[in-house]
This record gives sequence, C-alpha cells and structure tokens, in this order.
Amino acid sequence: MMRQLGGGRPALACLVACFASAFLPGCQGAPKPEPQTRVALIQPPKTCADVVFPVYFEVGSARLTREAARLVAAAHDSARDCDVHGIVVKGLASGSGGANAILALSKRRADAVTEALSKAGFSAIQFEVTASSDAEPGAGPASGRALRRRVEVRIHLVDHSGLPGA
Repeated sequence: MMRQLGGGRPALACLVACFASAFLPGCQGAPKPEPQTRVALIQPPKTCADVVFPVYFEVGSARLTREAARLVAAAHDSARDCDVHGIVVKGLASGSGGANAILALSKRRADAVTEALSKAGFSAIQFEVTASSDAEPGAGPASGRALRRRVEVRIHLVDHSGLPGA
C-alpha cells in the first residue's frame, strides 16, 4: 500500500521527482542538504603527574612476570607526552637466608626492573636504584612478606613547560 501525499500524488512519484530535479540539468528541485560539519571532540589536557606502581615477583625470583612486563610497557605509554625527570626504583624482599641474601635479592629485583624500564624506552633517563630487606627496622611481620616481594617504581613526570601536573 502506498502512502498518499497531499494532492493525491504517490510518495514514490515524489521521490523520483526530487531525485530527478537534483541531478538533471535545468530542473528546479529541493535544496541540497547542507554538508555535515565536523565537531572536534574536546580532550582534557593531559596531566603529567608522577606514575607510581609496584612490580611483584615470585618467591625467591628476580625475573619479571608477563604481567610485570606489560605494566612496565604501560608506564612508558603513560609518560609519552611528558618530560621524565628521573625514575626511582626500590627493590624489596623478605624471607630466610640472612640479611645479606635478602638484600642481594632486593638489588637483583631492582636491577631487573631498571633494565626492563630502559628497554621499554626510558634509556636516557637517570635512575635512582635502591634496595632494602625485611631485616630493616619496621619491616613488618612475616604475614606481610608476600607484599615485600616487589619493586616500587616512581616515575617523575612534568609537562613540557617544566611544571609538575600543569
């Protein structure tokens, strides 16, 4: 069933007439539609705040897991439009084997994360690398040892004007 427009003309005939008038020379027709204007999406300015994250390790290991490698890559992506003014890497460990062995593991963990950060694109950045063990005062009870199998990373970011978070 065809819908009738005012005056009894079928809708199809009206469409054909409009189409023909728009494309045949010398025909008067309906005005051509205005070109669509593009609206630019307004993006909030990127803030260059410090990026802080932990990198966790398996018991007795200084080898980065896949998740840790992805985390390091994501950190580099988050710093893409900022100036990096240094990276602090602090290795932590706990367990048995004496304070020297625990400290050595903390250092190997910190070195592994520093190397991964360098390979991810932070190669020309100054690193401050430290390590500590649970033999230090205030290191916490044995129940917190799993949380100490990590490296803490702080990437100091500033915008290109030199102002942090501006």
